Amino acid sequence: DADFDALIAEAEAGWEARGTLEGTEAAIDAWERAILAPTPEGADRSAILAGVFTDLAKAYYWLAHAHVRYEGDEARMLALYETGVACGGNAIALGNEGWNRAMLYETPIPDAVDVLGVDDVPAVYWYATNLGRWGLLRGIATVLSRVNDIYALMSTVESLDDGYFYNATNRYF
Repeated sequence: DADFDALIAEAEAGWEARGTLEGTEAAIDAWERAILAPTPEGADRSAILAGVFTDLAKAYYWLAHAHVRYEGDEARMLALYETGVACGGNAIALGNEGWNRAMLYETPIPDAVDVLGVDDVPAVYWYATNLGRWGLLRGIATVLSRVNDIYALMSTVESLDDGYFYNATNRYF
């Protein structure tokens, strides 16, 4: 019975305080609760939740990279990046039916990126960024097994919106 808009406002307030662990965790908590809340009547629930999952993918990355890594808890970082990957994957699937279908039919990511559009850029970026960090923590063999996927995703972000997140793909590459 939670109010979706109130939860989103709560999450955004937490995100404004993301410089603190508590602020980041508050944002994540509110976005997680928003996923379960009814969306506004007549709204495209899939599109709305794609945005929420994108925010979660970004927030889980931030929590791991900006807060937990200073604690030295690699197991927790690994779990946070893995959750970020799942959230990013959900965001892409909810926002792009072609991508969803490609993943359901196990199309390799480098072949599936052709169905992505500019609206998918934020979700794709945070998905790939979490995937890269997750892979680094798992070890070189894991990174090497996913390098083509990450490269294809980031190259797609670059080709669709090379200025996204302050030219993030340039830093990534």
